[in-house]
This record gives sequence, C-alpha cells and structure tokens, in this order.
Amino acid sequence: TYDPKRVSVTVVDNGSPKETVQVITDHRHKIDNLVLLNKNMGKPYALNLGVSIVNETDVVMEHTSPKYYLFCDNDLSFKTGWIDVMLSTYEEHEEGMNLCALSGVRWPRHQLCLKQGATRQINEYRFPPGCCLLMSADSHDKVGKWDTKKLIMCVDTNYLRRATHLGYKHGSVHPDSVIDHTGKAARSWSIKNGVPILHP
Repeated sequence: TYDPKRVSVTVVDNGSPKETVQVITDHRHKIDNLVLLNKNMGKPYALNLGVSIVNETDVVMEHTSPKYYLFCDNDLSFKTGWIDVMLSTYEEHEEGMNLCALSGVRWPRHQLCLKQGATRQINEYRFPPGCCLLMSADSHDKVGKWDTKKLIMCVDTNYLRRATHLGYKHGSVHPDSVIDHTGKAARSWSIKNGVPILHP
C-alpha cells in the first residue's frame, strides 16, 4: 500500500517501450518524481540520477532528507506489510553488524547468520542479490555512487563489493521474502566463496 507520509517514490525509466511508459503514467498520482529517458542509459546511471533528484527536491521543497533509500528493479511485486518488515529488520541489525544493504528477497542457499533475540532475523551474505535493496542514506553516502563502468557483470554486486571493502555487511530478510521478483534471476557472484564473477 502506498503511503505518501512514509514513502517518496522516484521513477527513472530507461527508455522503455510506449506500452511500459503508459503503465508508469497510469500510476503518476503515486509517483513523486518521474523521469522518462529517451534511451537506455543503464541501471547505475538511473540509480544515481534518482538519488540526485530526491536530494535536490528535498533542498528546493525544504523537505527532510531521506533516512533510507530503497533501490528497486522494475519487475517487483510488493507484499502487504513489506515496508514495516524491511525497516524494522534494517534498524534492528544496522548498528550491531554495520549493515549496508538489506535485500527484500529471501535466499535460502546461504548459511544463516542470525542475531540472537532479534524480533526480525536476517540472513547475512557476502554479496547479496539485488533487485530490491534497502540501505541507509548514511551508508550510501559513504560508499558513493553506483559504478557506471560496469567492471563486474552485475551492477548490484559491484556496488556491494565496494561496500564490503569498507567494512560493511549485507543481508536479506528472513524467513520470508517481502517482494516477488518476477524477472529472471541472474547471479554474478559465487555462492561458495562470495567472489564476484568477472566478465570473461
């Protein structure tokens, strides 16, 4: 459920077909900032542009700067209560484990690293999947912009690798996903050792 008092929505469309643009504009009343690019500039460009627009809008409109960013792909379906689960989970684990990114998708292949006594549990990853990543504005600012050079196959993996080198950890909600990812899952990091898979 969209709650404008809790969530500000920014959409940057990367040159989608007219049919997709029509779907976006049909929901314009739920979108605070909408940018329709005339060609595909790549995911990192769109993510960086979205953050810049949000921050500039806050200055112009004298809004409070966001405490968190939620970076989403365009093929997600959000389950009821998703925002409460993601925020409470992030806040409960953020300080103790130096959490950077929290994925809204539960991935069971990894060994769980759960915080004892926590209301919400978390599944810790070396390089978690993207598509729905919540991170604090503070951690995002420290890691920096998304890399447009695409040195690693997956944009998300590249960004989170840099965060890991700064001492951050990442995870996913547990035991249930709060979103459905309807697109094709493509992993670009090794499950066994957490090492990114580079371009051949």
